[in-house]
This record gives sequence, structure tokens and C-alpha cells, in this order.
Amino acid sequence: MPKSITKADMVESLLVRLPKKSKINRKQLKKIVESILNLLIEGIQKDGLVMLTGFGKFECRAKAQRLGHNPKTDEALLLPARNVVTFRVSKKFREELNLATDV
Repeated sequence: MPKSITKADMVESLLVRLPKKSKINRKQLKKIVESILNLLIEGIQKDGLVMLTGFGKFECRAKAQRLGHNPKTDEALLLPARNVVTFRVSKKFREELNLATDV
């Protein structure tokens, strides 16, 4: 099973890629990563859509109320309407991803 990437992993990866003379430290980089993620959240909450060219788009969609069931007891229950965030990968990213796995 693939390992997921955490915010800490992102910070470490970015830290390694910075030039040696860079004056940005781990703590500052962590704030930058968190700020970027907060911008994504704010954009989705405000506009319902965040597009990152060459990467993909995050979109907020409304899901209607529906009938579900508890798998443990098989009891029927009503699931409330809610908003969900979906992600669609860009064509460019999808092509690059498929090139990387065609080895």
C-alpha cells in the first residue's frame, strides 16, 4: 500500500530542495505550506472551485439527502444533505502520470 504524504513530508521535501544559501527555515516553510492549504480551503468555501493549472481542480458539490443503511445492523437511516469536495486531475497531469507508469 502506498504511503501517504503528510504536511511534515512536504516541508522536509521542500527544505531539501531549497538552495543552501536560503534563509528559510523549517518553521517558516511549515507556515508557508499551511498558508497554501488554507488558501485552498478558503477558495473552495468562497467560490466552490479552485483550479490549479497543470494540476487539477477542486470543486465543492452538493449531495442530496438519501437513504442509507448501517452495515453493522442493516438498519435503514436517512443521510442528510451535505457538501463534498471532489478533485479532477488536469489533462496535462494525467498524461504525465501515465507516462511515468508506462515503464
